[in-house]
Amino acid sequence: MKPAVLILAFAVAACAPKAAVELQKNGQNALESGNLTLAAEYFEKAVEKHDSGENRTLLGDTYFGMKEYDKAFYEYSRALSRNRNTAYLHYKRGEILFIRGKYQDAIMELDEALTEKPKSFAHAGTLIGLAYMETGDSKQAFFYLNKAIDADKNNRDAYLGRAKAYLKTGSPEQAVVDVTQAIQINPKNAESYYLRAQILFAVSKTGDGIKDLETAMVLDHNMGKAFSQAAWILAVNPDPYYRDGAKAVVYGRKAYTLNPDNENAVRLAAAYAENDQFEKALSLINERISEEKDLVEVDGLRVWKEMYEKGIKYRSDK
Repeated sequence: MKPAVLILAFAVAACAPKAAVELQKNGQNALESGNLTLAAEYFEKAVEKHDSGENRTLLGDTYFGMKEYDKAFYEYSRALSRNRNTAYLHYKRGEILFIRGKYQDAIMELDEALTEKPKSFAHAGTLIGLAYMETGDSKQAFFYLNKAIDADKNNRDAYLGRAKAYLKTGSPEQAVVDVTQAIQINPKNAESYYLRAQILFAVSKTGDGIKDLETAMVLDHNMGKAFSQAAWILAVNPDPYYRDGAKAVVYGRKAYTLNPDNENAVRLAAAYAENDQFEKALSLINERISEEKDLVEVDGLRVWKEMYEKGIKYRSDK
């Protein structure tokens, strides 16, 4: 699959060794074809032959695509002092800092990119808004998110960001409007449906929320959080109208396959119980208990074991 990274076209300096030029070209071809491991090998060798800002940036892009963010940050930092395209480098460093949860540092880097090239890096404004929301500064968050939307009415990410901000500040109705607008801009984005599901659940529109989760699962077969939440709701909802043990088992198995942790084990077990498969529920919980070394986690799992031994089905409060 082609990596979701911004691939910049660089002009190789005239003084660059021929071998470095060829390595860079091969690396770009590998990067564009989605072979990140091979691309990294080429760019690492290109840096050895010619330690330029261009090669460092391309290597950073490759590491970013591989989600090796520390290595990517290092390469972008090395490139920053020797490359004219500093706005891009500030943006990428800010993006990594945002991913790492270092929101104040991310704001500084992203603001540099936005100041240098406001049109080229308008998305930096969206990330700044989201970073401010994470720090609890909703006023600044809405300022940047509103500005991003005013600059581009088709900025899906800005609408999604503002929807998250509205949800976090207790305005779910406005959040639904924004996330629906994002869906209209790109109806094939699974994250948009997942987010709208969270908002709909928050306002007790359970049926519509389940539909959005299922749409997200169709669009992204590997969205474990959607499968996991759907399994849980269909297994333990207090309203029998929304419970469906058979479906819950299907979704729970998928979630557990994607991420076999204790939470997904508990949710799959709840689905088994709702589907009157208590033996499978017990077997799964016992398996987790035997593998778990954390005593607190073991105690938590034993609560579920005792419940299923008694043939009790769990029900959530809402």
